[in-house]
Amino acid sequence: AGFLGFTDVAAGAKGIAKILFFIALIIFLIVLVFGVLLGVLVF
Repeated sequence: AGFLGFTDVAAGAKGIAKILFFIALIIFLIVLVFGVLLGVLVF
């Protein structure tokens, strides 16, 4: 039971890490796009 519980926790942590990774990636892309747009507007 302990081993199965550990695997469930590991799977949950992996899922959370994947979600956080995608959120960070989306934020990075948004910042990058705004940076390019602002750069074009500035220059």
